[in-house]
Amino acid sequence: MGCSTLQQRRPAGFSLVEMMIATLLGMLLVAWLTQLLLDTTRLNREMSNTSALAERGRLALQLLRQDLRHAGYWHTYQPQYDDPGWTQVPGDVPALVPDPCLGIENWPEDRTSGYIQALLGIAVQSSDAAPGEHCQALLSAERGEPGTDVLVVRHAATCLVGLGICAPAEAGEVAFQASNCASELAAGARYSLAPGVSPLTERDCITPAFRHQLVQNIYFIRNTERGEPALYRSRLGVSAGAPGQLRAQEIVPGVERFRVMLGIDSVGASGSVVDYGSPLVWQDPTVQRVPVNRGDGVPDGAFIHCSEVTPCARSQLVNVTAVRLYLLVRAREESAGYRNDQSYDLGGLVVGPFDDSYKRDVFTATVLLRNIAVRRERG
Repeated sequence: MGCSTLQQRRPAGFSLVEMMIATLLGMLLVAWLTQLLLDTTRLNREMSNTSALAERGRLALQLLRQDLRHAGYWHTYQPQYDDPGWTQVPGDVPALVPDPCLGIENWPEDRTSGYIQALLGIAVQSSDAAPGEHCQALLSAERGEPGTDVLVVRHAATCLVGLGICAPAEAGEVAFQASNCASELAAGARYSLAPGVSPLTERDCITPAFRHQLVQNIYFIRNTERGEPALYRSRLGVSAGAPGQLRAQEIVPGVERFRVMLGIDSVGASGSVVDYGSPLVWQDPTVQRVPVNRGDGVPDGAFIHCSEVTPCARSQLVNVTAVRLYLLVRAREESAGYRNDQSYDLGGLVVGPFDDSYKRDVFTATVLLRNIAVRRERG
């Protein structure tokens, strides 16, 4: 057998060209993965931003709805003008529009005639300016652009002072009582807002009547210390032992505009105009289901907007049975590559474009004031 002349091959690695190609492919893969990571991060941030925007609007509407649904709740007390059993001329129709920030020392009849009666008779107030001269300090930082309304909501707390979720009585706290004692009612003592005392009683005329904290919330828009617009709320409470409107607290960030429209029950089920200046008249006196000159709880005509230039009249505020809310809510962060050139309709008021990078959305709801509307529903 002859000797093999096959040449032995020496081991060899990648050539320089192959190494450069592999390095380039690796760099391209890393760049693609980096871009994918950046795009995913940006997408997640944008989704979080959009979700936060929706959550802000939902939360703001939920808080406002919840408060408005309780508006006009006064336990067993019912105004004469909403009482189907009161056939005479009602004597408790509010004669004025209350200043919600008036000091409690001026509430008594001998200081401000008809003030407490107006507090109970007008459960909702709104305006594009301060709802009273005594609220100027409280609302000094309020945003003044069009579409930044102020909303006032009043009612008795739905739980009793010191029971359930209600806090114990605080010294100086304003509490509402409705009398169920025949002798007290005959004497005209139908309710009490005396702070710290319980003058009224139940049916036995001995047991103190239930005490409910007086709720008066004022909602408005102002900028936070971070420079972001937000929905603020001032509660009626006690500060340094004295009752009054407390310093406003931020409740929902990002709310940039807040417009309030009111639905007025100005016409009854019979088609006649509401008239509290005359005794109750029934369409059919034998059945007594449809009053001719009293409301039916249903808003009539277009919803109205109260402003400093055209304030709502006392007669309109007494008959508010529904509230329509418009909220323009801004996203938490600016969106890269986005320019907001849209306009937004807030119940007849158009705002924008803002020409910035914040996404916005309008949230709206119509809330029936059940405690007022149900009292008027008959038949």
